[in-house]
Amino acid sequence: MPVFKRKFIPERGAVGGVIFLLLAAAWLPGCSKAGSGAGSAVTAETAAKESKTFPAQAVAAPVHAGDPLAGKAVYDKYCHFCHGAKAMGDGPIGIAIKPQPADLIHDEYRVLKSDRQLFYSISEGVRRPNGDEMVMPRWKDVLTVQQRRDVLAYIRQLETKYSDRDLIKKRAASR
Repeated sequence: MPVFKRKFIPERGAVGGVIFLLLAAAWLPGCSKAGSGAGSAVTAETAAKESKTFPAQAVAAPVHAGDPLAGKAVYDKYCHFCHGAKAMGDGPIGIAIKPQPADLIHDEYRVLKSDRQLFYSISEGVRRPNGDEMVMPRWKDVLTVQQRRDVLAYIRQLETKYSDRDLIKKRAASR
């Protein structure tokens, strides 16, 4: 009777997972956490620099309320790998990349951004302040306008649930 030798062929799921992680690590280097994080405050210099570089067309762009439930589905599919389940910058890929993704819940600088500014960051991506390197990809080529609005609504819902109440009040007062 002939003996058939089986070649070792890894499961497609395992190979796909490894390929995904490698591609994601190369393509999604995360949102910059440089100069941010627990206990760090945004300096007036950083805020002034951002206000000068923030495009005027982003301020004029209308941002309508999104659906947080639909935003959760989009966030879970695209964002949680870097930003984590609670948007604290501790996703399964995010913990392994430098700079680490932004903590969208506790980082005062990001929580205090307006909806228009966050929508612009989601749409156009985020660059390092000192160069042209993208630290978060632009999602306007992947997500529809409504999906980006939905993700923004979901992030705001997470902020309300997990963020410091004083920070939320401060953001509301700045509008």
